[in-house]
Amino acid sequence: MRERIVGAFVLLTLGILVTFTLVRAYTADGVLTQAEQRKADRSVELLSELVASRDEADQELDRAYLRAHLARGERVDFVAPDGRRLRVDGDGYRPAEASSDVVVSHDVPGGGRITLRSSDYLIDQRVSDVITSLVILGAVLVGLAAALAFVAARTLSRPFIELRDHALALGRGRFDLGIPRYAVPEADTIGQALEHSAGQLHDLVRREREFASNVSHQLRTPITALRLELEDVRLWPDTPQPVADELGRALGQVDRLQTTVNDLLDLARTRRIGGSTDLDLSTLVKTSVERWRAAAGTRDIALGVPGCVQVHLAPGPIEQVLDVLIDNALVHGSGTVTVAVFEDGDAVEVRVSDQGRGRPGDEVFHRNVGSSDDGLGIGLTVAAEIAEALGGRLFLGDGPTTSFRLQLPRR
Repeated sequence: MRERIVGAFVLLTLGILVTFTLVRAYTADGVLTQAEQRKADRSVELLSELVASRDEADQELDRAYLRAHLARGERVDFVAPDGRRLRVDGDGYRPAEASSDVVVSHDVPGGGRITLRSSDYLIDQRVSDVITSLVILGAVLVGLAAALAFVAARTLSRPFIELRDHALALGRGRFDLGIPRYAVPEADTIGQALEHSAGQLHDLVRREREFASNVSHQLRTPITALRLELEDVRLWPDTPQPVADELGRALGQVDRLQTTVNDLLDLARTRRIGGSTDLDLSTLVKTSVERWRAAAGTRDIALGVPGCVQVHLAPGPIEQVLDVLIDNALVHGSGTVTVAVFEDGDAVEVRVSDQGRGRPGDEVFHRNVGSSDDGLGIGLTVAAEIAEALGGRLFLGDGPTTSFRLQLPRR
């Protein structure tokens, strides 16, 4: 912004100065030509009187006498009554450039005619002097204009630079902006809009935090009660061993549900997921796939994992994303579901694909796309948000069939 304002000021000043210089040079040429014409008229009259007085005194008219009365850049031609001619050039006269000379003739009292020429280069030189002075003045004015433009630009841009800093602070979650009032109406309007938006965002964040706190309490209480009931039934002496074993597995799923609720609430509150630990991604993927084999029924789940793939991440969120992807492939895909792990330097990747034809668009990650009827829902959206909270990303793979790629950093 500042550069544009300074440039505009300088260009405007240059335009005015160039226009003024051209007009001034044109008018100066005319004025100087008229002045030279009047000077030549007076000079030729004086010379004619001098020649007449010289003739009356019976003194010889020679070149030295005429040259002594010529100004710089002048030439005089005298034609005597008897036809004798006398030409004298003054200092600085340039006969090669005499096409536009100022020429004045005058009859000499007592006979004869005298002609005076004034070289046009003198006029050109004076015009050049005028232009030179204007150029020097213009350079000074351009410098002053640039300095004033810089000061004005800094004064005008300062409010917007401060507003940018306030906007960045708002993006970092600071809502008490305290934006001052400026002398620039546009800046004041933007500041008021930022303060209004900060108030609305603060209210929205407050309600979301209250909602997260309420959900945390409302969900944890019944989950804890359910766990206690299952634990009591599993430990009841009359409970058959096969039922107790199934209850043990159910308790594991309840624990996973509790962890999932905690992670999602942390994600909703801070957009970050903690609890990172060193783990083998291959083992975690194998465990998730084995947990889904019973739900797959006749569908086959192929597993492609290398040896130990060591990462430093939170295991719960990764399992949640895998559950969403495998469930999506089983419910809405066809053929064999393939889950594979790949290593790529400082990153790892988990791919979940099936043999169903037709690649969905990226809009499947939007919250407003899909419903329980078409099966997409918001599961993929939440999975993508969890991937971002882990420092990675979830996106669609290339190819004619459906493939989801989960890229994660090693730590």
